[in-house]
Amino acid sequence: MAFSTVPTVSRRSTGPLPPSPAPSEWRCLECGKLLGVRHGAHLHIRLQGNCYIVSLPVEAACRGCGAFNRT
Repeated sequence: MAFSTVPTVSRRSTGPLPPSPAPSEWRCLECGKLLGVRHGAHLHIRLQGNCYIVSLPVEAACRGCGAFNRT
């Protein structure tokens, strides 16, 4: 049985890529628990094994201390 090779696709560079914004952490103001990670205009939240990507602004109660937080 012979395996065929998958052709490789070369990406031609047209110049430098624009810098992507560095992710920043969104933490509770009271206890410091990590609530999400901000990527530009979106927030990545992981809750009970599920991942959510939401648009800003975001309001949430901390799972640790119950404090109300806003982005």
